[in-house]
Amino acid sequence: MEKVNLFVLEKLKAELAESPYEAILVFGADHVHYLSGAVLPSMFSHKSEPVYFFMAQAAEPVLICPAKLKNTLLQLGWVKKIVTYQPAQNPLLPAENLLEGIKEVGMDFERMSVAVYEDLQKALPALKISACDTWLKGLRMVKTTAELQLLAHLAATTDHGIAGAIHHVPVLGARSEKYIAEDLRVHCIERELDCQGYHSLSLAASGSHSQKIWPLAPSYGMGWAKTLNPGDTVRLEMRSVLNGYWCDAARMLTMGTPDDSQNDAYQSLAVLRDAFEAALLPGVKANALYQKLIQISDANNIRLVEALGVGHGVGVTPYEGPFLNAWDETVLSSGMVVVLDIMVQASNQDLFRIRETYQLTASGFTRADWYQSWDQPYIPAYTF
Repeated sequence: MEKVNLFVLEKLKAELAESPYEAILVFGADHVHYLSGAVLPSMFSHKSEPVYFFMAQAAEPVLICPAKLKNTLLQLGWVKKIVTYQPAQNPLLPAENLLEGIKEVGMDFERMSVAVYEDLQKALPALKISACDTWLKGLRMVKTTAELQLLAHLAATTDHGIAGAIHHVPVLGARSEKYIAEDLRVHCIERELDCQGYHSLSLAASGSHSQKIWPLAPSYGMGWAKTLNPGDTVRLEMRSVLNGYWCDAARMLTMGTPDDSQNDAYQSLAVLRDAFEAALLPGVKANALYQKLIQISDANNIRLVEALGVGHGVGVTPYEGPFLNAWDETVLSSGMVVVLDIMVQASNQDLFRIRETYQLTASGFTRADWYQSWDQPYIPAYTF
């Protein structure tokens, strides 16, 4: 991964100075990644050897980590001060030392364990520990200009990668779902994107497999031996990453000219996408967009799969706030990035899905570039 200055640290310093927290102590792997610029997928699973982030107002940030990771984190991120602990030591000891004299610290309650909270309270009984989860969510949702540029490039390049892969699919003599899923991944890698553990996805679900959200669980449809056949609906999903930031994309193809069921389903997606774009403005609440698409679906007899919401934010994880569902009342603002994620069920039970990336601006939005038109599903050549 190339180390790129996304100006997050500069933003953090300014926001922390205006916050109610004298300092923040952050344990969530996604938050640490965002605040430090250091991307280590292992941080999501190695809970016994935590990497965590500390920063006090008007001070430089500090990463605390196992001694064996110090050089790696120095190379990956923009935090220059790293405090380490040895395997036999209490991982919280460096934090206790850093918090000496601090009256109130903000911590990510939704990520840290009860044991961490109790240990810090015992070691520093005068310290006020407050939840800063909502503050962190707001910090991450509004992107810097550099983040916006990276996410736009990533979404457009992923779209190009998907298009490149499906141009190799013929109606006759097509290969398996497993082959197509791997071809998606390879075409994205050829465009200097990456796939990374814990979040990446490369999926091709065809025919009867396309009728399940996660076909053939618990393996989650990562590609099986089923061959793509003439007439099949094929759902393609790709999550790629670049410099620690993500794209969450989904496209559709039909193995031949769409039949009435397939055409109606895809046009339903287009109706919902148009309605979403008409309503997407700064000042609109996230759940209002969800309700809008529910109303449009009901009015047009569209079988919208609504249980998962209709979209989400994207950044250092492929799925983050704001969430376009029934309960998230986040007011959208310029600088936010959202993924429209809509899925409808065709009359033949196939599930059609698209994911589009949008950046909110002061006056509306921009949609990530398409390599080719997606006003209809991709139809492969009959043969080569």
